[in-house]
Amino acid sequence: MQEATVAEMQPKIFADVSEVEITRAIAEEFHEVLMDRASSDVIVIGAGPAGLTASRDLSNMGFKVLVIEQNNYLGGGYWLGGYMMNPVKRYGTSLEFPTKRPVKASTSHPAPMQFQS
Repeated sequence: MQEATVAEMQPKIFADVSEVEITRAIAEEFHEVLMDRASSDVIVIGAGPAGLTASRDLSNMGFKVLVIEQNNYLGGGYWLGGYMMNPVKRYGTSLEFPTKRPVKASTSHPAPMQFQS
């Protein structure tokens, strides 16, 4: 009688599921989220650094937020090398950008935006 191979002796990790069942499960989950977020306080277009930051901050303030992104990954062009991330140095109350003249930093902040609920 032939000995069992290592692969045959290892327990299964995943259940036997068809591709159709997996596809339906993914579509159902997407539909549930879409239906829940169809009524949102804020819709953010784009999941780049600014869109993700805005959506996080608005969500933390209690708003129901929907983020829509055209790609199948988050971060916008960040992963493609589209952001230079130029260095900024702070000296007292001014900001200095390389090859540019210093800009006076504001010490007062504008009033927070008011949202209607």
